[in-house]
Amino acid sequence: MEGKELLDTFGIYINKISDMEYRDELLKVLVPMQHEVENAAFSEDENMDEMEDMDMTM
Repeated sequence: MEGKELLDTFGIYINKISDMEYRDELLKVLVPMQHEVENAAFSEDENMDEMEDMDMTM
């Protein structure tokens, strides 16, 4: 595979990958990491919404 692109990403996600066996193994590790990032991002958004709600009531 010398000189060929193995992997291209879009942020924390795989965009293109040329080795499907590698992809299968990578996803076992990558998907849980992606879920952690997504959960952290959504919990931050919820916390921001709660803070905005509190500011409006004061």
